[in-house]
Amino acid sequence: MYVLNYVHFTGYIIILAASYYCTYMYKPWCLLTSVPLGWSLFAMVSIGHDCMHGSFSPYPRVNTLLSYVCLNGVLVPRNVWQSEHQLHHTNPGCPEDGMILDGGSVVSEIRHLLCSKHETTLCGELGKVPLVVGLLMLPLYCVPLVWLSTLCSFAYLGLTTHILDPSIRSLDHSLPKRAEDIAWNIFPSSHVYCFLSGGLNVHGCHHKNPRWTRSELMREAKCANAEYMTINTPTELWDLVRDRKCDG
Repeated sequence: MYVLNYVHFTGYIIILAASYYCTYMYKPWCLLTSVPLGWSLFAMVSIGHDCMHGSFSPYPRVNTLLSYVCLNGVLVPRNVWQSEHQLHHTNPGCPEDGMILDGGSVVSEIRHLLCSKHETTLCGELGKVPLVVGLLMLPLYCVPLVWLSTLCSFAYLGLTTHILDPSIRSLDHSLPKRAEDIAWNIFPSSHVYCFLSGGLNVHGCHHKNPRWTRSELMREAKCANAEYMTINTPTELWDLVRDRKCDG
């Protein structure tokens, strides 16, 4: 049941290495290859997400090592992520939950992600030094595009699963919430979209049991499809994103 996790991780590593090499070596094409490079950073964070839930590997040491590389090295320190993500699972959409798509438009949503503050220290940010050095070795005009691609991947491959009407922010956060009511399963039977979204697309199932592996999430969505809010067509996804209400 862990095979799909390993297949995805291998694919992410290959795309990360190939897109970095092409961005570094081929200046006529570096703006194009910056996009998959930024996406691959998001994909690596999704591996860290799985590791912190203990759903990536049956071996705790592997989960610990990879979560350090994928979270400390790209996003935030493991302990900060754990605190923020635990709140997200305990009371999704509450005012303090920073893992919700706020804004209502692309510009405001990306600005919100850029300006989000995390309780980190200088020492905790040292894990990003290899990534920063690697990015500074690229043509500097590519670096903003890499980060924009990463942010857009977070927003529109991961956080769209919590777009509700009315907004998840407007729910009564003093009451418990059912996983089936606060997150979508988006293309839950698509292996391609699962790969692209870092497994975050089968999100209703993930909130029901965060320890399910990616293959188990897809199996659960298939077996209990009627229990979850599900998007199965590109038109439905477009309508969800287009008609989203401003959460900020």
